[in-house]
Amino acid sequence: MRTLILLLALIAGGAHAQQKPEDRAGAYPNRPVRIVVMVPAGGSVDSVTRAMAYPMSQHIGVSIVVDNRAGGTGTIALNILRQSAPDGYTLLSAGNTIIVTGVLGKVPFDLTTALEPVVQMTSGAYVVTVNAALPVSSLKELATYAKSKPNALSYGSPGIGSIIHLGTEQLAQALGGLRIVHVPYKGNSFAIVDLLAGRIELLLAAAGVANHIKSGKLKALAVTSRHRMQAFPDLPTLAEAGVQNVVLENAYGLYAPAGVPRTVVSTLNREVTLAMNSPEVRDKISADGAEPTAPHAASEFKASFIAQYQQWKRFIKTSNIALE
Repeated sequence: MRTLILLLALIAGGAHAQQKPEDRAGAYPNRPVRIVVMVPAGGSVDSVTRAMAYPMSQHIGVSIVVDNRAGGTGTIALNILRQSAPDGYTLLSAGNTIIVTGVLGKVPFDLTTALEPVVQMTSGAYVVTVNAALPVSSLKELATYAKSKPNALSYGSPGIGSIIHLGTEQLAQALGGLRIVHVPYKGNSFAIVDLLAGRIELLLAAAGVANHIKSGKLKALAVTSRHRMQAFPDLPTLAEAGVQNVVLENAYGLYAPAGVPRTVVSTLNREVTLAMNSPEVRDKISADGAEPTAPHAASEFKASFIAQYQQWKRFIKTSNIALE
């Protein structure tokens, strides 16, 4: 697969090189492309976007400007995209947390019709992580221990209504209706500090906690993906650990405003995929446990986006979780 991708890149690169400036005058893209990022500079989505933007800009022959617009749990960035012309020159790079933002009605429009999912850039998951002092070493033991001590254990999240908050509640229900206390933080980095200190016992964390796990300061019980993660090859998936029908992705994607021409979507899908699967980008994002997504059609990404949207909509409606 990697050889095929590189071959496609060489062919496409040759085609670009043979084009004269006047030939590109009416082609897409022929001016700078702006990618709005819904997190501050240095955040995981930002880092992945910047890693992808440089090789992509070199290949397509126009500059790519990364514009950080954090705040409002992503609503600021979403509104910018919503108000932009559907011409492919303003895009949004975001995690799948925007799905929950839409389901909770934090923006006055339907994300499934206002956005055009272009390409999934990365595939990743969360690690079910506990404080090292907790006397459990598997999800089964965690469930048994938590049931013996209702409301004695607490878990962190980057805020009420975040995908980690809802995902942990979904996991707690799947483990037999565990009664554990939610402690919201301003970000998962703050929750990790308290997890290490023993002030909370449980956290769904990104792969960046690998060093704490290797040092023995934290324990990892499972990963929330469909398949085992390269960063944690020895950790079981939730399904392997006995928890069926619960999958929680930590994936980043690129979106355009609804109405963008299909030719533009196809071009972006191809160019982003080539950039993400280049060796230099693979190496940069692997430190955070992220993996570039295999080549796929924009229609596949859109179908997955809508399916996840409906899944979270059903869960929030039936779970009676307090979101205020």
